[in-house]
Amino acid sequence: MLVIGASISWDWSAPSPGRKLAERMGAKAVVIARPGNFGSATRLLPSIPDSDFENAAVVVAVDIFFWDSYRADCGPSLAALDALLARSRKARLVVGNVPRIKVSSFVRFVARAEHDTQACRLTINRALAERCRKPACAVLDLAAVYRGLIADGSLSRMMPDGLHFGNELSERISRMIEASPPGT
Repeated sequence: MLVIGASISWDWSAPSPGRKLAERMGAKAVVIARPGNFGSATRLLPSIPDSDFENAAVVVAVDIFFWDSYRADCGPSLAALDALLARSRKARLVVGNVPRIKVSSFVRFVARAEHDTQACRLTINRALAERCRKPACAVLDLAAVYRGLIADGSLSRMMPDGLHFGNELSERISRMIEASPPGT
């Protein structure tokens, strides 16, 4: 199992959903993730060897497009999505869409070099929905999960810093990955 992305995939505040799923399946998790915008798809994907994709039965990319959503120009992120789809063609790919996150001072600090709003969020989410059509591709609706956490008042418990998954949410997302039918 190949787990790629930003700080959530990097096990920032809890083991990532991909790592939890690998442990439950008894599979080895190869984690290639970077904190902050170094984990954006445009920066991370070129650093991953082709052999990691070729050897993976499952590619979990829960948060790979989060920092890309803060870019002013969406073109490189869409090209990264096409590259991700092409490189994971032999594996089951599970990729998260991008929730609208309230901009905190932390996010503004990290993202200020590009843009301090999620200007590319909707473009990326539409592209994920349109392009993740191969039979072994699933889009996790993290935007709906985030809205649900706000609606039921559990956001501060499930995402203590408002950005990273806590252990309980990471487990919940790993179970969503496991249950997600391909092509959704």
